[in-house]
Formats: sequence, structure tokens, C-alpha cells
Amino acid sequence: MGLLAISACGHLLPSSAIERGEVLAREGRAVEAYEAFAEAVCENPRDVRVATEFVEIWHQLGGVGDPAAKVSRCKVSEPVVLYIEGMRAAVAGRSRDADIALARALELSPPAYHAEIEYRRGLVALNAGNVDALSYLERAAGLAPARVDVRLAMARVLVDGEEYAEAVAVLRGVLALDVTPEEINKARRILGTAIDGAEPKLNPGVERTLQDILVGLEKGTPETTALVRAQALVEEVPHPRVLKVAALVALHRGLETEAVNRLEVAAELSPLDPEPWRILGMARHAGERANEAAAALGEAHRRDPFDVDVARVLASTSTQTQDFQTARDTYADLTRLEPAVAEHYLLLARSERRLGRATAARRAAEAGVAISGQSVPLLLELASIEAQLALGAPTEDERRAARRRTEETIERLLEVAPDHPGAAAILASLEEHS
Repeated sequence: MGLLAISACGHLLPSSAIERGEVLAREGRAVEAYEAFAEAVCENPRDVRVATEFVEIWHQLGGVGDPAAKVSRCKVSEPVVLYIEGMRAAVAGRSRDADIALARALELSPPAYHAEIEYRRGLVALNAGNVDALSYLERAAGLAPARVDVRLAMARVLVDGEEYAEAVAVLRGVLALDVTPEEINKARRILGTAIDGAEPKLNPGVERTLQDILVGLEKGTPETTALVRAQALVEEVPHPRVLKVAALVALHRGLETEAVNRLEVAAELSPLDPEPWRILGMARHAGERANEAAAALGEAHRRDPFDVDVARVLASTSTQTQDFQTARDTYADLTRLEPAVAEHYLLLARSERRLGRATAARRAAEAGVAISGQSVPLLLELASIEAQLALGAPTEDERRAARRRTEETIERLLEVAPDHPGAAAILASLEEHS
């Protein structure tokens, strides 16, 4: 059957050249993936997206040789050939040649591939420092608004152009899309760069003083002189970072009113920075003041939706204050920020149920069970949801289907936790209303 037919796990590889290339690429077998994608280009001679996979693997291999020549034996369409040549020119640093080839590929290709080509033109222009980068990427975003990679590239261009507020606005919508952990990390880094860039630079001497104060605070034994210096710095240097450190000092000394004043001024001076609200929200959460904590944490989360710690506390606090919509939205964010954490899906399911959305709750619980199939809380939640759906089903067929799913989930629950009292209670509720 040949080497290419077996994956690293010992499984048969897919017969499709595209799928085979994807499997080999994931396994790090780039040379074999390159061969598979070359075959895929020949099988799909008009598909720019397949050509993209092919060229990216070629690039991973060091960009050696001519990828267009690799598929010259096939009847590859002219726009795909131009696209490959454009990408090769980009790798070689010939941005002008790359843009000419990609522009011609755009003219000749079907509309379905225009977003990808505009995106690649944008990346070429971005790497070359070309002012046209943003216009290319904006066109790509207009054609494919759900593409996260396009948004991230747009944000990079905006940061490079010191348009920090615009970059942040682009990034804040990323979590609503089908985003990967790698893309979230990229968004987090770009956001941090934008926030830092939007603030005026501090004198190195002031930076050192602030660092000394923070070290003392972390040790829990800040020197008195450092505390006094923090207060004096606020008068000398009304900078957001100075104000934040002074607020931390005030909190350490139990001077909450002073700390709040410092943080509010810092937040106003640096409207992109989530840190003032994060500090305030976490302090109020630690003081068990849920309503006040939720307000501050909500603003911190709005400014930085990628901060997992803030999202966790905001979701929990919102549940505590019975703001179930915010809790639901934040737990949904957490399933994207930490997609492997089953508990987020459990708490999302519970939030959906509190909002009367049983079907959405079921989807969340099923996703959690798919991650942690032996989680008793998740299985119990899913069984409860299925029972609720059975009791409220509008038709007999739907009622029977939901009841069957309830019983199947109960069976799974009892395999993990024999004689669990919740199982009997759920089944009893079904019998009572049957």
C-alpha cells in the first residue's frame, strides 16, 4: 500500500489527496505532505484554497525549488498558477511581483476565491510595509467576515499604523467567531501591543521606581519610603501606570477610596487598558462585594476579552448576582478561551437553563460530555436537560426521542456512579408526567 498510506498512529490515511496532506502535515511529515498536496492541486486544478495548502507546506520546507514547476505536469488553471507564482515571489521578497501575480489571479479566479487572494495580497503588503495592506485586508474581511486570520492581520496593520483603538475594536469581536487557541494567543499578543502602544512612554527612572514598589508589594513588605514615593509620583507623573501602582499601594494600606480614585483616573487616561478595572474588580471580589465586583470586571472583560482569570471571576460573580445573561455570555467566551475545560460547558449549560434555553443547554452539556465522558455533574446535567425537553416536547415523537436520550444518559451516569440518587429522581419525574 506504500508509506503514504499509513499515518504515524498506524491508521490508514484518507484516499483523498487533500485529506491525506492535512493528516501528514499535522503529523509533521512535511515532505510527504508536500507530495500529497501537489497531487491535490492536480486533482483540483482550479481550487485556490488547495493551492494555499500546497504553497504553505513548500514554504515550511524552506521555499526551495519552484512549486509551479512541481505541478506543471497537471492542467492547473491559469489563476492557480498565477497564485502559486505570486506566493513564491512573496517568499523570495519580491513583493511587487507577488502583488502583480496575485492581482491577475484575482481577475481570473471565481468569486469564491477572492477573499483568500485579497488576504494573501494583504499579507504580502503588510510584510513589505505597503500602505495598501489595510485596503486589501478590508476587502477580504468584507468578503469573508467570519475569517479570524483576516481580522488578526487587519489588527496588525492598524497597530503598525498606531491606530490602536481601531485595532482593539477589530480584536474584540474575535471570540464570537470560530477561533482556535493559537488565534486567541495571537489576538492576545496584538491586543497587548496595542494597549502598550497607546500609552505614553515613561521615564526609565520612573519605571525602575515602580518596579521596586511592585516587588515590595509582592513580598508583602513594601518599604515605607517606597510607599511615600508612589504617592509623590502621582503628583509628579500623572501616568496611567503610576496611578495603577499607587492604587495597589493604597489597597495594601486599606485606603480603598483613594485606590478607586486612582484607578478611575487611570482608566480614563488609558481607555484601552483593562488593568485598572481588573485590579478594582478582583479587589472587590476578594472582599465579597459581588455587585460592585461584577461591574468592574465586566468593563475589564470588555476591554480584554482574552483574560481567562477575569472571565472566570466575572462569570461566577454574575451567576451569584443572578445576571444570568452575562454569566451565559462569559461562560460561552470561556469555552473558546479554554475549549478543553469541561466545567465551562457545564456552567454554560446551567446558565442556558436559567434563561429558559433548554435546547442550547443541551448542546453545551453534550459538548462537555464529549470532553469528559465520565463527569458525573455533566452527565447529571445532560440527563436533567433531556428530561426537561421530554416533559415540554410539543409532539409525541419528540417526547419519545427526548425520553430515550434521557434513559441513555442515565445509563451512562449509573455506569460511572452506581445508585446515584439523581438518576432515580430524574426517571421518577418522567414517570410521574408520562
